[in-house]
Order: sequence, then structure tokens, then C-alpha cells
Amino acid sequence: MAERGRFYFYFEWSTILQLFDDNEAIEILYAILEFAEYGEHTTFKDKRQQLTFDRIAKQMAADKEEYDKKCIQNAKNGKLGGRPSKSNSTADILFD
Repeated sequence: MAERGRFYFYFEWSTILQLFDDNEAIEILYAILEFAEYGEHTTFKDKRQQLTFDRIAKQMAADKEEYDKKCIQNAKNGKLGGRPSKSNSTADILFD
């Protein structure tokens, strides 16, 4: 999943993780990192951890999908040659 080598981490997530004790929060963080890098979906015994991770993983998957769509569109636009070159002539600027 991590072809880009990075992912978004929303501040809202840290607020949610603060509701857990340190060990539980670390387990969720490691699951987030595994999901970001390998696309592996972790299963937790604790329902609160599972619910939290599922919510975060869903957002991460949506972010990746949006990024992939943007990459495809940018590739299509790049094949069209990109933006036309700017004219350096001041006469073109004054009389257009």
C-alpha cells in the first residue's frame, strides 16, 4: 500500500488514541503502520481497538484511492504535453 513511502496522519486520530492506555495505543499505532506499508488489516481482541483501527484504516484506504486517482489524472495530463510555454516577448504581453 505504501508505494509513496508516506501517509496522512490526522490530528483527530491522536485525540482518539489518547483514550487508550499506552500499550493499547501503541498496538493500534503499529497496526496503522503495517496497514500503511503492507496493506495488512490487523484484528484485535479488544472491540474498542478494533473499532478505532477499522475507522482509521477506512480513512487511509480512501486517502490512497484519492491519491491514486490523482496520479492517473496527472499522468494523462502529462501525456498531453503539459502547460504551453510562456512567451518571453514583452510585445506579446502589451498587445494581446
